[in-house]
Amino acid sequence: TIYHNILKFCKFQLVINVAAVVVSAVAPFFGIEEPLKVTHLLFVNLVMDGLGAIMLGNEPALEKYMDEKPRRRDESIVSRKMMTQILVMGAWLTAISFVFLKVPFFEQFFDGSKEKQLTAYFVLFIVAALFTVINPLYLYYKAAKQVKLTPMFANPLDYVVNEEGLTVSQGEEALTVEWGELRKVVETKKDFYVYLSLTRAYIFPKENMGGMTDAFREAIKSHTKPAVCKCKFYRGADKDNL
Repeated sequence: TIYHNILKFCKFQLVINVAAVVVSAVAPFFGIEEPLKVTHLLFVNLVMDGLGAIMLGNEPALEKYMDEKPRRRDESIVSRKMMTQILVMGAWLTAISFVFLKVPFFEQFFDGSKEKQLTAYFVLFIVAALFTVINPLYLYYKAAKQVKLTPMFANPLDYVVNEEGLTVSQGEEALTVEWGELRKVVETKKDFYVYLSLTRAYIFPKENMGGMTDAFREAIKSHTKPAVCKCKFYRGADKDNL
């Protein structure tokens, strides 16, 4: 776990610094004087890199790390795969920078003021740097992989709706929630959200309800108060269940 956290730290540090150095070194050849000033680079290194690296370095341990083979003592920390990721993300940051600074389309938002544009560019650089840490695609694939590795998600959940309330079962375990315990029920075009508290809810996808969408909605309306049930008929979503 410590080794992987060190890799994450190095990857984030190198991506930001490679992009900043390349932009600062190449920009004067395109007529852009100091796109990132010394104070900007200091801010990036002290604040962005420091806090971002601490966040990445404190990620929880995963059991799959115990299944990895031992590494050689002389093995390089920066592997070929890691170097590819650094170069790709660094090139992405660099490309975004030059598009913003050189394409005339963006100049109209700053009334021709180069100082305002460079200030906006610094903000853009910070946001783009954060995007390399909180990458939506990375989070999506990481979450999907984590679901496969978690035993709790291996067995499906079964839901039973009756006069008493909602019964949720998984394997040999079962939990019954009475109608009076529901805090709020919200219906969208694709799902029902049944809230038990402000931070706990069950999600019922309509596509997995087997044509019981209307019956489920009516059961909720008949057993809960109007202030609790925020359900309404979505013609497009429920057309196949009529």
